[in-house]
Amino acid sequence: MYSKFTLGLSAFALAVGLAACSGDAEENADSNEQPDQADEQAAEVPAVQTNYDEIPDVVATINGIDVSKDAFIEQYEQTKQQSQMMMGGEVDSESTEVDDALKDQSVDMLVNTELLNQASNEEGIEVSEEDANQQLDQIKAMYQIQSDEDLEEILGQQDMTIDEFKEEIRESMKPQKYIEEKANIEEPTDEEIEAKYEELTEAMGDEAPPLDDTREEIIEQIKIDQANEAAPGIIDELEEQGDIEIFV
Repeated sequence: MYSKFTLGLSAFALAVGLAACSGDAEENADSNEQPDQADEQAAEVPAVQTNYDEIPDVVATINGIDVSKDAFIEQYEQTKQQSQMMMGGEVDSESTEVDDALKDQSVDMLVNTELLNQASNEEGIEVSEEDANQQLDQIKAMYQIQSDEDLEEILGQQDMTIDEFKEEIRESMKPQKYIEEKANIEEPTDEEIEAKYEELTEAMGDEAPPLDDTREEIIEQIKIDQANEAAPGIIDELEEQGDIEIFV
């Protein structure tokens, strides 16, 4: 059942919803000026269609905890949007195979996340205010949100405050933190840091910053890579120990 659980993906899902909300505002502004262009762009991006009427009210049960249809729909839409972003909008709207794959990915993510949430709560995992603020800053930078006032305006469209959004970020980071703790991550060696920096210079060429300026980011990326490598085994163990029923 394992599908690659990239660290921070739950927070990314939050960010996708945030970006969509932000994007709606921008599209509305643009459509006032160029309605024909907006219609043409919308027509160019086909969307996979699924029949939500066929989805049961409970899509899965994990250790006695139900995963609702609403949670599935939200995850499905996020998975679809992420797939379209990765594929440049080229998604076959008539393909039942694509629809089935998105359903499977969505259920896997919901099950994996619930397993990790339960495990992190049992272990008493906590995410610090500093870590939550850092994640929030990364999300703001990713979607070019310039100020807290801009963020408040965007979140207001979802009837959410910054503090509520930060709390969701904090909760979404618990599975990430659980994996990091269970992965027995070791401090990267100088050789590993230099090897990762070489990959960076190959990708960026002359635009790559000096190693001293980016050392901390490289160390963090290596640790993330270590955790990602350990994640399948950690999730598989939770699945083996858990009582999981899937109804989709």
